[in-house]
Amino acid sequence: MGVVFFETLTGQLPFDGASLEEVALKQLKKRFPEPSKILPSIPKSIDKIIITACRKRPEERYPTSEAMHQAIVDAVSDKSNFMERKGILSRIFGFK
Repeated sequence: MGVVFFETLTGQLPFDGASLEEVALKQLKKRFPEPSKILPSIPKSIDKIIITACRKRPEERYPTSEAMHQAIVDAVSDKSNFMERKGILSRIFGFK
């Protein structure tokens, strides 16, 4: 679920490579990338959810899909995680 969430938000996979073996080696040896390094508008709370879901050790991941779901609900419910965004016309014309 974490990799799917990562790809959905960033538009890319966390690890790339010329072959499946190269990708598998990167998954084993490298640290999982923070989605916000690719897309800075992603809140750190969402980074944490994705990274937790993708931990190498199963006991460090969410114990159930419900637990991950609740973490997502909590993160998106906290409005401080998201920047207020103006509409496209107000940005173009400088409306406040």
